[in-house]
Amino acid sequence: MSYQPLALASPGSGYVPFGASSPLAASPLGASPAKKAGSARRPLRPHNPPASLRWRSKKPAPRVARPADDQREASNQRLLRELRDDAAEQYEPSRHERLLRSIWERQRFGGEFRSVSPCWVTLGFQCEDPARDLRGCGALGLRQLLFFVERGGSAEVLAAAKFSHAPFPLAAASLSVTLALCSHLQLLPDGASSQPLCAAPTLRCFLRLAAELRPEAPLLDLLHAELLRSLGELWAEMQTAGLTLMHFPEALRHTHAHMAESLAGAAVPWQLSDVLQRLRGLGRDAADAVEHGAMADLCSGGVLSWIGL
Repeated sequence: MSYQPLALASPGSGYVPFGASSPLAASPLGASPAKKAGSARRPLRPHNPPASLRWRSKKPAPRVARPADDQREASNQRLLRELRDDAAEQYEPSRHERLLRSIWERQRFGGEFRSVSPCWVTLGFQCEDPARDLRGCGALGLRQLLFFVERGGSAEVLAAAKFSHAPFPLAAASLSVTLALCSHLQLLPDGASSQPLCAAPTLRCFLRLAAELRPEAPLLDLLHAELLRSLGELWAEMQTAGLTLMHFPEALRHTHAHMAESLAGAAVPWQLSDVLQRLRGLGRDAADAVEHGAMADLCSGGVLSWIGL
């Protein structure tokens, strides 16, 4: 796959990320296509029912389930099961080490691939063996990190000039965003996370748009990429004297709250460009809140808790 440094350009009007087609990005899901000139129907004549039947018009007509609605709901449930299976897949070296190899090549660590190496720490893993960090989000977390790296995300987010006081732990941040999205969108087993679940309308919007974008663009990966970039920008805004990785859990909490608010507030039906721009909306205000907020509880539960370990 060729290197695509421009694939992570900031969302704008009609933003088309990672291979999503323009009509899907710019138009509401389910919107009717534009009619051809001259195809407008003649206006219908007003209907005046007999007086004996007019009382019926005062009562709302009962909603009758349409076959198309049933098919869409069945399709959404199948997709939900598939996504839950993906989120539950554990990392197995025999099956998934190729993903680590791809990340190694993209990051140009040099030399022969090693599954245990100090190079992984420079990318933001907690230790030299990245498999230990994958216990929380499994193979999906690794796939989403690779998706981000392949499209130039690591080069953009890890620009040295942005982080003069504390580096951005890209790998750990990516795995945390994966867990946050999967938990909020109800892709994890019950009780697997203490984070609040999204409301039913949000889940329906997510599933409908995910089904609409398939197979050209995986919606969960797109949400992950924009939220991770937003987190990186927040961490860059927080760069002041005295900042350390001990402050990173607070940035994560603001990012998780921003994620829930952005998805819940997106216009219905979801438009891809609108949702992605909402996720990128975290910035200076959140950085100020972190800077002036109480930091006494940052280390409660251990620093490793923010990646699910």
